[in-house]
Amino acid sequence: MIYQGYKRSTRESEASGDLVIQDLATGELVTIKAEDIEDVRQTGSPMPTGLTSLLSQAQLLDLFKHVTSLGTRSKKKKQG
Repeated sequence: MIYQGYKRSTRESEASGDLVIQDLATGELVTIKAEDIEDVRQTGSPMPTGLTSLLSQAQLLDLFKHVTSLGTRSKKKKQG
C-alpha cells in the first residue's frame, strides 16, 4: 500500500521508529510500523506545478488566505 501525507511524530513513534503521517485528504494521523516500510520518499508540495499561473489575482489571494489560515480553526476551537 502507498501512503502520502505530511510526516509527523509522536513520543511513541520516535521511540519505536514507526512512521506517522498526516493523510493529505482526511487530515487523519496514520501510523505505519517500521517493519512494514519498504521505501520512504520525500516530494515537494502537493500543489500541482503551474497552478498559480492559471489563477486570477483574486483567486490567488483567496488561496493565500486559505493556506495561511490552516490550523488556526482548530486552535480557536480548543481555546474557546
